Order: sequence, then structure tokens, then C-alpha cells
Amino acid sequence: MLGREALRTWGPPLLVLALLPFAALLVRSWIPPIGDGRVGPMPPREPTAQVGPAACAACHPGETAAWSASHHAAAERELTDADPGPLRMVGRDGREVDFTPVRAIGVRPLVQYLIAGERGRFQVGQAAWDPEKREWFDVFADGRQPGEWGHWTGAAMTWNGQCAACHTTGLEKGWNEKADSYATTWDALGVSCAECHGDQGAHVTGGEPTALDAEAIDVVCASCHSRRAELTGAFAPGERYLDHYAPVLVDPTDTYWPDGQVREEDFEWVAFLGSRMHAAGVRCTSCHDPHSGRVRAEGDATCLDCHALMVDFAPHDPHAGPVGCVGCHMPVTTYMQRHARHDHSFGIPDPWLEVKHGIPSACSRCHDEGAAWALAAAERWWGSGDSARRTRADALARAKAGDASAVPAVIELLEDHPDAAWRAAAAGMATGFADRADVQAALGDALQDLDPLVRFAAASAIDANTPALEAALDPLLEDPVRAVRVAAARALRASLSPEATNASDYASYLAYNSDQPTALHERGTWYLVHGRTGRAIADLERAAALDPGSPAHLDSLAVAYSTDDRHADAARALTKAVDLAPDDADLRYRLALAQAASGDLPAAEVSLTKAVELAPEHARAWYNLAVIRKQLAKPNTDDAVRRAVELNPNDERVRALIVPQ
Repeated sequence: MLGREALRTWGPPLLVLALLPFAALLVRSWIPPIGDGRVGPMPPREPTAQVGPAACAACHPGETAAWSASHHAAAERELTDADPGPLRMVGRDGREVDFTPVRAIGVRPLVQYLIAGERGRFQVGQAAWDPEKREWFDVFADGRQPGEWGHWTGAAMTWNGQCAACHTTGLEKGWNEKADSYATTWDALGVSCAECHGDQGAHVTGGEPTALDAEAIDVVCASCHSRRAELTGAFAPGERYLDHYAPVLVDPTDTYWPDGQVREEDFEWVAFLGSRMHAAGVRCTSCHDPHSGRVRAEGDATCLDCHALMVDFAPHDPHAGPVGCVGCHMPVTTYMQRHARHDHSFGIPDPWLEVKHGIPSACSRCHDEGAAWALAAAERWWGSGDSARRTRADALARAKAGDASAVPAVIELLEDHPDAAWRAAAAGMATGFADRADVQAALGDALQDLDPLVRFAAASAIDANTPALEAALDPLLEDPVRAVRVAAARALRASLSPEATNASDYASYLAYNSDQPTALHERGTWYLVHGRTGRAIADLERAAALDPGSPAHLDSLAVAYSTDDRHADAARALTKAVDLAPDDADLRYRLALAQAASGDLPAAEVSLTKAVELAPEHARAWYNLAVIRKQLAKPNTDDAVRRAVELNPNDERVRALIVPQ
């Protein structure tokens, strides 16, 4: 499961006007209390014949037996006598309380327990069980506090919207936004036959089965084994991934390393999608038995089934003792404190990237002598020849760091790389340079790419930053692929009404995810741009209440308050934002604007003084500071006027501040 960022949209949130960031009216009605396990959701639906494995076992005993022993079968289960009684954890009010678990999720290397809450919620507790070490541990161990979105009592750990879809069969989330409640139902706990094979009711009664090819099976795996936003909550096996999910790709965030390795809790599929293995036609079931979930052979045998020419490891692996294929090409990252997962980008260890960009190599994961030592050893063993992977990763890493000299290489990747996953990554990395004509031209071409993943990434990269490409985005509102339509509507939302027919997929996506603050923030800012101020404030207040540690929600909420002439409320919101991010000069500047608008000039002067201390080149802050000091007849007004003129020498309003000598 994801922690702090369990749900995220795939691009930056809409920047509403140039005014304010973050406020939290603590609307407690939107932060439901956690119960004692006695209040649960609606009961599961009566399983239909094709859901349960009993309908399959008679004809498929081997597959059923393999599945029965798998982690999929026990992905979620009822409690047994071996499970614990009450768990002592810190509740929403900050006190340790005993909470009664109602179900378990996970098998190894850890088991988590669900606590029933009010209005149909289940929360995933922070106390997790390690069955190998036979000990309890804090699955977060990062200091999360009660009231935070990521705390176990918060929306980030609400099972209904964050975990259930991948731990049950036939889930219907049942989110009721108006009632702030869930009526979640499911056909079966765990990942059962129908979740991967679809509705085989006709086959159970004697008809032909609905077969899935290797590509379709990959998509079934990807539906859970990828970090993504849900667009519909209605995926069925055999359907297109991008009609139901918006994947998080290699992009300017820290989600992935620029060479494609996982960094945050990204699961496997997107990393695999960009690998040479995937490009060569390898699919999930090439290495994994789909029913047991296990690799088809132990150790290097799975790899050598295809790489038979590398039986002699001596020239390839000069280690004193062979470390094996997986050790070098699928390094491990540990998530949730105990869950060691292999990287599926199948990279070649390259300490050069670690030395230059801090991208970890498999070498440094085992050796603590340092990246420079590892690079010298690698060059001694394998030479210093460059590789296409290194060149690509170097370009993307430089672009991520804001190095404009990387732009030509990124454009070349976007236009010419044979792998759609890397053309898509290049589109994402280009977003920081979207004001350049050459980047706009390349993104415009990418909007017409034959692969929908690239069209999706290009539309996401353009977002609201590039008015010159609005005409090129318009046709994508009718694209045959839903994720592309949603990304295009998202990019055009400043000119698309929330009620527009060609924005309906985008509106539906936001409504489906309106139990999470990111979607509420995005929808609220969309409403605000189109003059729905009341609805914008309602959404942004809820976002800030669900995630009170995020200045972004408060920033946009303050904009909405100011638009509604509620300047004192805007100032209160920004005061909380500044408390959360005290070194953000822009927040201080916008707080000053709100304070001035509400009539508190002395407070505005203090805020602006701090803003220019934090950012001495902040031209607008100096101008406003000079204006306010003049009005307050402060003795240091001339200093502010002089600095404002230095930074804005051609601005007539600034020059008007100069007092004739």
C-alpha cells in the first residue's frame, strides 16, 4: 500500500490566479472519527457462480491449487484465532486506545489489520505484524501525527478508496460524496478467479471461455501492480488499461529515478514497461506463474531460460563469487519497513550515473566503498563505453534539474525513441521548458503520436502552461482513449466549463476520487476559474481539512476566499500556510496581500518585510512593501522605494513612488 501519496494526479495542480496558498478550516464533519470495530460497511454481495474458485476447481484443479496457496488468495481475509485481539494505537485525538481489528490484508512479509470506522470506512492500522520475525512494528515509522492525511486514521489510509480495489474481487467503492460515506461492496475477499479472468459465467455453464492473450494478462497485472490514478473504478479484464487508469510515469518528480528505476513505492509495471525486456516481448507471465504468483524457476534459471548463452558468468560477472542475475539487474528497495521488492526496469548497473546524478546503482546497494570506487571497478571490468541507457538517463536527469542544455537531447528522445514509455518520459521532462518554441513544437507533434501513452503524457505535460497548443489539444477531447481525453480536458480546463460535455470524463474522474484531497483541490480550482466560487470553497475547505499539512490546499483556498471578498478568512488561511512553510517567501507575500485587503496594514508590512528577507530579489514584494510603508509613514520607506525601483526600473507604478527631491 502507498503511504503519504497513495493517490496523486499525474501533473501539477492548477495555479489559480496569482494570489494565495493553503488554509484549513478544520471541518471536522469531513474527518470522521475512528470507531471500535463495531460499525462496519454494507455486507459483501452474495458471490455469483463464476466468482468463487469452487466453480473453477472441478475442471482446473492444478490452477486452483496453485492459486489457493498464493498471496493473491489471501490478499484480504477474515480473521482467525491466530490473529490478535485489540491493537493499541494512537487514535485521532492523540491518545493510545485499543482498536479491534475486523479483517487482515497481506501475507508476507507483513500483515496489516483493518479497523472499522463510521460511515462505512475501514482504516488500515499502523501496527503491522511480521510473521517471519514474529514481531509487531510501526509500518510508517516516519513520525506521522494524528490529524495528518497520511496518519492511519486519515484519508490516505482509508481502505475503501486506497486498498480495497486490489485486495478484493468485484469491488464497488460506493462513495457517496454528499453523505460523506461509503457503501462499499465486494464479491469476494482476496484476488479470486474473476478478478483476473473476468466474468466467465457463460463458460461455467458450458460455453467457451473468454481468453486473454499475454498483452491482456499484462494489463490485468498492471491494474494493481502500477502506481496510478483511477479514472473509473470499473476496469474489467480484457479492457484497455488507459481507459481506466492514468499511470504515474518517469517525470520531473522524485517518483522514479531518471533511468527508470523505482524510487518511491511505484510497484512494478511502469518500470517494466520501459525495460529492454518488455521491448523484446517479455511479459509478466514469461517469468511468473499467473496462479501461484511465483517465478517459474528458482535463482538464475528463470533468466537463463532466455539468456542461455550466459551460462558462463566469468567474463560477465567478475565477482569472486557470482551474485546472480537478479542481484545486479533487479536490485532491491524496501518499502513499508519490511517489504523488499525487486526493481523491474532490468537496468545495467552504472555507477557513472550515480557519480554524476546520484542515481543509485546495484553496486552501491551492496558495497559501501562509494560511487567513485564502484565506477572505477566497473570501468576496470567492463570498460568505459557509453550506452544508450546512460545517454537517455543523463538527458532526463539534467532536464529534471532544470539544465536547459539537455533540451535538445530530450526533444530527440521525444521524437525518435522507439519505446513509447521513454517518449512519454521525455514529454514529462519537457514540461519545465514548455515556454520554448522548440519544446512546444515537439509536444505538439507528440499529441499526434500513434501510441496513446505518449499522447497522454504530452497532454499532461502541456497542462495549463502552453496556450499556444490549445488548438492542438482540442482534437484529443475526442480521443478514443479515456486517459488521453481526461488529460486533454485537464490541460484545457481554464477554457472548459465543468459542465461541458467534452469534459465529462475529466469531471467523472474527479468525482470518483472526491474522497481524496488532491482531487478536491483540483476540482475546486477548476470551479473557481469558472466562477463557481461557492462550490470551489466547499471543495477546497474539504481538501484542507483532509490534508491539513499541505500548504497548497490552503493557498488555493485563500484565493477562493479572496475572490469571495472574504479577505480576513484568506489571511487566516495563509497564516496557517506560513506556519507550515515558514521559509516560503511567496506565501509571505500573498499573506501580506490578504492582510492588506482585510485592512491590517501593520501585519502586511511585517509579512512583506519577512518576504524580502527570504527573497531579496522579490520585485513585487518590494513594491508592495514600499506602498504600505508610505501609507504607514514608516521611517525606512525610502529604502523600500529605492529597492523597488532598482528591481522594477521600467514600471511606471513603481517609478511613481519616487518622491521628487
